[in-house]
Amino acid sequence: MIGHQQIIESRMNGYAPSDVFVHILPRPKQRKDEFQNPEHQIRNKEFPIDVWTGDSIAARADLSWAHGLVIHLMPGNSTIDKYVQWWIAFMNIEPKMLIGIDTDGELNEWKH
Repeated sequence: MIGHQQIIESRMNGYAPSDVFVHILPRPKQRKDEFQNPEHQIRNKEFPIDVWTGDSIAARADLSWAHGLVIHLMPGNSTIDKYVQWWIAFMNIEPKMLIGIDTDGELNEWKH
């Protein structure tokens, strides 16, 4: 998982992102403007923050950093099974709100 460490550090310093966009895919190659770079976003107090799951497995991922935050789950080109695995994993950590558009284009919402 890429980007979550910056959220942990931010929360330890008394800040929390308004929203976190979790992309179920590898992190894109670095862009010249550093858009979607978690370090850049935190350093410039830009919120929301982007996180990429990469090769992480939902059932094994430590998602405690997401507790109480608004999470937007972005499926990318993942399968519905992978999307559902991440959806359940995030529900179990009790974010403030979980919003996603599944692989069929259906809007999903869960609120704690």
